[in-house]
Amino acid sequence: MRRIIFLVLMLNVFFLSGESLSELPIDKWPRDRRIDKQVKRLAKKIEFHCKLVKGDYGAFGWDIVGVKLLYKLGDLLEKYPEKVIPSLYDIAMDRGRDRLLRNFMWEGLIINAKEKACIRAAGEFINNKTEDEYLRANVAELLGKAKDTSATPYLIQVMEDKSNPERVRWCAARAFIPIRDRRAIPCLLELVQSEENDDIRAIAAGALGSNAYAFKDTNITRFIIRELEEEDNWKVRMMEIECLGCLGRVGDRRATRLLLELARKKKDLFHVIKELGNIGTPECKEVLLQLLKDEDESIRFFAAKAIIKTGDKEAISEVERSLERFSSGHREVIGKALKEAKKE
Repeated sequence: MRRIIFLVLMLNVFFLSGESLSELPIDKWPRDRRIDKQVKRLAKKIEFHCKLVKGDYGAFGWDIVGVKLLYKLGDLLEKYPEKVIPSLYDIAMDRGRDRLLRNFMWEGLIINAKEKACIRAAGEFINNKTEDEYLRANVAELLGKAKDTSATPYLIQVMEDKSNPERVRWCAARAFIPIRDRRAIPCLLELVQSEENDDIRAIAAGALGSNAYAFKDTNITRFIIRELEEEDNWKVRMMEIECLGCLGRVGDRRATRLLLELARKKKDLFHVIKELGNIGTPECKEVLLQLLKDEDESIRFFAAKAIIKTGDKEAISEVERSLERFSSGHREVIGKALKEAKKE
């Protein structure tokens, strides 16, 4: 009898510990019937409104009653996370429920619950090829928004498996723009180099730039320069230029030199101008000031915006003096940017 009591007490301690629950799959968590009923009741009402807008996420935002119901469910999750999470998970995994409703449930689990068990469950979900493609892609994006590096192995698995739908792989790669994790860099490099789908290659290059900037990783510079020299797809080129801009911002002179060279040749100019403004070194400002005198008003306009972004007062004065050379529409935009810069 004593042994049974001891085991019951130990189980209670185990289940009351948030850390222990996090180590368990969600379907093994203890249930609260009262909370389950509340969640199911709210979910049924939310599902009605999901069907009213025919699964349109944007349109749902205009449904005041539907949004209020979601907030009510969110409040319940905030008050009783360990009791609500299992119920949300049941609905998120129920293929018979409305797709938008399931999406909302995953949003609550990943963004609001902040539980490692939820991240694991979402990671397993995006790797389940029998699941809804749209939902898998959305859940991959949600994992990016959560910025939890424990999702990295699952996202890499999705990216590497070319039998996955392109939409899902694209969203998995995109997740590494907000998620900064060195473990993702080799996979992103491989995608940029050998992926057949240009959209995936482009977003992988963007994610590489984000991670290179976060970790000041200039080891990838030579690789990006080589890829850019051979690249003819404009989407991929744009993101590779952005990646070089990130590398230039952390002090990689090779990246900055190539961007300056492209600017002088007027190649990919509008994307390059933006990155030169982000880098903001004296040599970048010098080239931007030269472009401010260009005959093409569009080039002058983008150069003016980039110069203002550098925050250099002397260079900004040159922009102010050049205002009369712009048409009224461009002059208005630049004037507003100048006012904002002075406030800062």
